[in-house]
Amino acid sequence: MKVAAVILTLNEEPRIEECLKHIRPHMDYLLVLDGVSSDRTVEIAEEYADHVETRPFSGSFSEEKNYARTLVPKDCGWILWCDADERFDKGFLRNIKPNVKFAEEHDQVCYRFPRVNLPDGRDWPDYQVRLIRNSRDIEWRGTVHEVPYFKPEGIPLDELDKDERERKLGVCTADGCSILHLPRREDERRPWW
Repeated sequence: MKVAAVILTLNEEPRIEECLKHIRPHMDYLLVLDGVSSDRTVEIAEEYADHVETRPFSGSFSEEKNYARTLVPKDCGWILWCDADERFDKGFLRNIKPNVKFAEEHDQVCYRFPRVNLPDGRDWPDYQVRLIRNSRDIEWRGTVHEVPYFKPEGIPLDELDKDERERKLGVCTADGCSILHLPRREDERRPWW
């Protein structure tokens, strides 16, 4: 089973190279969708990614993610969604193929990870769904702090395994594999912050 990684960028020159070096060795395909950066983000991304595409940022992260999914090759059955300012547990990345195999064998549709938001980590664990089956039945919704949904039932992926649901679908929780979310950049304020 092939795994792709998708990273959305906009002026991430200070962080994109470290991010791509971090995940590149563990991915079969690496896609960067850039919102027309004015710095060297695209130039740096082209050194590591299989495909870099630029298009003006729509104002909706969900729209960007739904579009990016259409650019991922169909033979990549799983997608790791990563922000340029996130770093995954190296042990999880090294074992991503066995984790995906486990998920396939147990009808799991996604992995959620506890995220540590630096510098203070006050909202630990900030669970984020980041590894998802590459399926047209899954779409992102919301403008900022977007959430992946299972379209046929209109339910966020993070709630597919709730006990009160009549039909449960599998969600793996990777509690031992935190994501580090680096501190926000102070040099550039964006309207969604």
